[in-house]
Amino acid sequence: HRVRKLGSSVSLETAFRWNLDRDAMADLKIKTYYTFAKFPNPMIVEIFAREKGIDLFANEKQVDAPGLENRNAEHLARNPAGQLPYLELEDGTVIAETISICEWLEEVKPEPAFIGSTPEKRAVARMWQRRMEEHFVYPTFYSVRFWTASDDCTGPLKNFFAQRNKILIPGAWKEMQAWALSRLEWLEEVKKGSPSDYIAGDEMTV
Repeated sequence: HRVRKLGSSVSLETAFRWNLDRDAMADLKIKTYYTFAKFPNPMIVEIFAREKGIDLFANEKQVDAPGLENRNAEHLARNPAGQLPYLELEDGTVIAETISICEWLEEVKPEPAFIGSTPEKRAVARMWQRRMEEHFVYPTFYSVRFWTASDDCTGPLKNFFAQRNKILIPGAWKEMQAWALSRLEWLEEVKKGSPSDYIAGDEMTV
């Protein structure tokens, strides 16, 4: 199977462990998977899918997000929010938002379960996903976005988000960064009482 690099090279051992199932892909009735593999959100979906043994490559369409292709009329007609990734099913249904895509993949291919195999495990996984998204991912995301519009940013990312976000607050990036770091410190304290390699319990979850 073809294996894409996700930040760093993927070993053959990992590729075989993923054991991507192209027959399962056909059963999912996915017409097109629109993505830009180098962005963080597509990485989440692709890793989630691969761990479940789902091959998204067969129906994948790479979109030039740095060139704002995802914001053109064709893409906005399908996905008005303009973000990546998103799925278009054979019946015309469009599913966007990273966690919604992962939830859908879990529903249509329940095993192995990465959002939980019981109501209690699903609740705990969703609880921690929400905590990390709201109190770490969001402030980290906006810290980087605001930084690119600040005088502190002088490299190639300078004003990268200027055409993507109407509102950027350059002076707030340090505060957003501090918020994100404070939640990591909180998490480390919480995990001292229940040491584990995972954030939610003792199993891999979304």
